[in-house]
Amino acid sequence: MSTKDYFISYTAADVQWAEWSAWTLEQEGYACILQAWDFVPGRDFMQMMRTALDDSRQILAVVSAAYLRSAYASAELNAAFVRDPLGDKGTLIPVRVEQCELGGILAGRVYIDLVNKTPAVACRDLLHGVAAARLGRRVDAKEAGFQKPPPFPLTEIPARHVQSRPNQAPGTATSVLYLGSDTGAGLDLRGQIRQIRKAVKAGRFGHTFTVHSTLEVTTENIFTLLNDHQPNIVHFSGKQNGGNVLIRTPEGNVTTVSDSAMAGMLQSLGGNVLLAIMDTCKSLRCARSVTSTVDFAIGVEGDIFDDDATHYYNVFYGALASGQTLSAAAGQATAALRFRKVPKTQIPTLCARKGTDPRRFAFAQARRVSTSTPNGV
Repeated sequence: MSTKDYFISYTAADVQWAEWSAWTLEQEGYACILQAWDFVPGRDFMQMMRTALDDSRQILAVVSAAYLRSAYASAELNAAFVRDPLGDKGTLIPVRVEQCELGGILAGRVYIDLVNKTPAVACRDLLHGVAAARLGRRVDAKEAGFQKPPPFPLTEIPARHVQSRPNQAPGTATSVLYLGSDTGAGLDLRGQIRQIRKAVKAGRFGHTFTVHSTLEVTTENIFTLLNDHQPNIVHFSGKQNGGNVLIRTPEGNVTTVSDSAMAGMLQSLGGNVLLAIMDTCKSLRCARSVTSTVDFAIGVEGDIFDDDATHYYNVFYGALASGQTLSAAAGQATAALRFRKVPKTQIPTLCARKGTDPRRFAFAQARRVSTSTPNGV
């Protein structure tokens, strides 16, 4: 039985990255095995290595050019490959710390990229990435035994440039992926997606949207769905527990997915996802966390009734398909619920990543978006 969360695989050239990564993870309650800390003199090295690999749930590889050339690193990667040849279990988590091309066993594996990141951003991306790799798993937190962190490996921190993505190019199709997860709460997910499709189709530029949906999302197939469709808009509809999303496991049980795991999962798709809709009660915390890696997200502070959520997104998608900006579409949908006298805490809120402006972003290019400040939220 595995007793540790991570075995940190690295070469001597990257020991600072390994120590920083292990310390960062242990501050979050994860238990790590690190050669620099745990391999003591007088013991048999190969036996300690085998024990470390066997005792760890996952292997975190600190990947650099030196790592890819290392024979010892290759052996550790082979051990991870034997345990999880297709990557279905997330046993191997590559963490790239310098510019290099991942080939061989690592080819095609989604990796956490820390290249040229500031300490704060690197910490965020590392924790979000490992949380995404652990979808459906629960880690018992413990107090870490370190008083201060090892030094961040980069001495010259690159300047952070935040740029707002441009609007979609004229004629570019907008891909929407609706992920429904009814965990026994009796939600009318089929009715909601029918309304969304109808609203999109009725829009002047509805033909530039493609809407895909699945109502049987699990912790196992969610990555496959996201990778297959590479959506611009991800709409997750379901229930929550304490701000975390409820989702079924392949065995049919129900588990929770944290907001950090959601953010890391969406981050792993690269820049395709522009808007993440967390269509559950008490999802505003999750939406705000998601905007650390995605330009825009929508969540609601309190509880929201099923028919109110359906009405909100019916108006919202109709406005998007008519060429309205994100801000204007959210403003129209908000007004629609205010007409129903729905309390503010039960109305979805549009969140934006720092450096982006929803007043100047539209999916359908009905017109050039003005550089002046339009009305909207």
